[in-house]
Amino acid sequence: PRITLQHNFATGEESPTDGHHEQFQVLLPTNHGYYGIHDYAAWSNTESTALSLYLQPSKKLKVMAALWMFDLEETEGGWVTAGGGTLRPGASGVDDELGQEFDLVLTWTANESLQWQFGWAHFWAGDFVNDTQTAESSEDTDFVYAQMLVKF
Repeated sequence: PRITLQHNFATGEESPTDGHHEQFQVLLPTNHGYYGIHDYAAWSNTESTALSLYLQPSKKLKVMAALWMFDLEETEGGWVTAGGGTLRPGASGVDDELGQEFDLVLTWTANESLQWQFGWAHFWAGDFVNDTQTAESSEDTDFVYAQMLVKF
């Protein structure tokens, strides 16, 4: 078993209208899996902390579980996704908590040529989402995937 703790920080835009660009921009925006498998967060205008657990109960099975906590560095800079787009524009005077995410990934290796992976992520919306929501309430979200890797 292996347990990891990580903390990431990327600057945000303090004042989008002042003519100074202060928000960190990722050169190649897709950073899938580095800040949760849900891809709700990027290394831009965020502060994130994760506690992860890696297990290998058998030679064929690997398990990864992680709990992420996401905050905005500057609420005015907006919420940037892993693809580099803005999921939600910034706002002044709102809370900086984006939310929390739980990830679970199971990888099963059938043989040298075949591997299956199943993943699930649940995101609990934070106060920033609730403060900037246009509808009455915000929804938590789930992401599920299955993939097969064939080596030849």
